[in-house]
Parts: sequence; C-alpha cells; structure tokens
Amino acid sequence: MSKRAEAKLRKSQRVAHHEAGHAVAAMQSGVRLESVTIKPSDETNGAAFVRRGRIPKDPRRLLEIAKTDCFIRLAGPAAERRFSGRWDWMGAGHDLECVSGFAREIAGPDVREQAKFKDFFVRWAGHWVAIPEVWQTIEAVAEALLERETLTASEVKELLMVAS
Repeated sequence: MSKRAEAKLRKSQRVAHHEAGHAVAAMQSGVRLESVTIKPSDETNGAAFVRRGRIPKDPRRLLEIAKTDCFIRLAGPAAERRFSGRWDWMGAGHDLECVSGFAREIAGPDVREQAKFKDFFVRWAGHWVAIPEVWQTIEAVAEALLERETLTASEVKELLMVAS
C-alpha cells in the first residue's frame, strides 16, 4: 500500500471513530439518532444526525439538554483521540465551537470558568470512551461505517445490542 493510500485509510478510520463516538453517545443518552455517515460533504468529513425535540421552557431541563449535547459533541473527538492517540481540534472545530458557546452561556464572561466547563466535558467524554463495553461498541460502529459509509439508527442500535 502506498503512503498516500495508507494516509487516506488512516484518515477514514479516524473519521469513522469520531462519528461512531457521536452516534453511540447519542443512542446511550436517549437522543434520537437518525443516521451517521463518513461520507464527506463540503463542510465536514462525516456527520451524526440527531433529532432534538422542542426546546423546553424549564431552565433546569434546558441545562440537562445542554449538558447532554456537550457530552455527545465531545464523545466524537474523544473516540478519535482514543483511536489515533491525539486530539484533532481542527477536525472537531464545530464540536468545540458549540461546547464553547454553551460554556459562555453557563459560565458567563469569566474565561477561566469557561475553560473549567469545557475541560470537565472533555475529561468526561475521555473517561466514557475508555469504558471497555463502550469502546467495543464504538469500534463496532466505526468498522461498520468503514464498510458501508452510512448507518441508520436501527443499524447502530443493532450494533449496540450485539456489542453489549
């Protein structure tokens, strides 16, 4: 295999793990996953499509949704890091941008408090992907993505049940 083909395969594997991390986190958090793909678009290398319900009026419920969203967004980069051994914040720019927005909303203008908020979720996602059963499921979803490029929610759910 040429170095170029090897680099392309490695990138596909990283993207598959990243998107698998999002998909498994969404499913395990009870967020409705529609599909997950590693087909590149003009803006991304892949995507996990989730459907969010209505925005609740109760601020406590809104905070829970924001925390779940932060976790799902950072589960992708955490899975990619576990696979590749490094964080790719350039590739996960949109994920980090959304988490940074939540951090500003919750922590206010204090940059140190915002950093603590983001760090908490980065560590949480990192610990979560290290759970053997979770990692096994992420690996199964990533492998299926490399084979088929796109998975429906039912296909991911089936892999979750098999891996559990």
